[in-house]
Amino acid sequence: MHTRADTVTSTAGDTLSAIAWRYYGTSRGQVERILAANPGLSAQPAVLPAGINIRLPAPQEETPLIRTLNLWD
Repeated sequence: MHTRADTVTSTAGDTLSAIAWRYYGTSRGQVERILAANPGLSAQPAVLPAGINIRLPAPQEETPLIRTLNLWD
């Protein structure tokens, strides 16, 4: 898993979701963070061409969501 801010270069056929999955282990919320860190990246097609340098922000610590069920409510 990716532990610090880094830069990757896209290969033909990459998507931001796939890059987020590779480097963060999830794409949930990460694509938005990648787009925020890379102005102009949203102008690229969904399937990226090769050779685009993409800044990957350092991962954020997530607070785990604990779901509870109260039987008598």
